[in-house]
Amino acid sequence: MDILDTIGRAAQQGGILTLRRTDFAILNKTGLNDYLFLIWTALNELSERIGFDLPHMALKLFSELDYWNRVWIIQEFVVPGKIELICGSKLLCFDLFAAGIILLGYHKI
Repeated sequence: MDILDTIGRAAQQGGILTLRRTDFAILNKTGLNDYLFLIWTALNELSERIGFDLPHMALKLFSELDYWNRVWIIQEFVVPGKIELICGSKLLCFDLFAAGIILLGYHKI
């Protein structure tokens, strides 16, 4: 949770949540417009700075918890509002969680 908070905050500040799916398809290509080039630069600098020593197995196990299949959890994601993830004593805003997961996926490209 702490690692995702750190990565998510940095990714959010880098502009990752403003990208569309089609933006990711062209992000590693030449000829980016100024906006995408700034985000591409920020994300690559972030990737180098953080290093991504994240234990991927721990993240995989976290995502496979039965918790995510509970009806009330699914309803919480469907109903608009502020979503916060709680794991033990840790709390993480869903936007930061999403930004961190997206950046990890981008890093794999």
